[in-house]
Amino acid sequence: MGTSSLPDDIDVFMNVIGQNVKASGGFVFEEKQLIKTEMEYERGRWLQVSPSALRDKCAAIGLSDAEATLVVGWLGNVHEGKHLRPDKARRDHRYQWPTP
Repeated sequence: MGTSSLPDDIDVFMNVIGQNVKASGGFVFEEKQLIKTEMEYERGRWLQVSPSALRDKCAAIGLSDAEATLVVGWLGNVHEGKHLRPDKARRDHRYQWPTP
């Protein structure tokens, strides 16, 4: 497990989001859609993530409380089996998960 008891692959993914947020100067549409897309299509990875660990990681990578609440809300939807419906233009822009 990575930081804040996140699975290592999710920890690395969120670090990439944090780097993108810093580079772009904020939590912009592209990062939001990437998270939603990965949560939608990689549900198995996200079902093992606790909301509190994800909130801690969001804070660690520089997201505001409101932004962290948004991301944790999406995780709650995943845990409840709801669909996130990422933007159609971004659905094919997928993160390249490391292979074990």
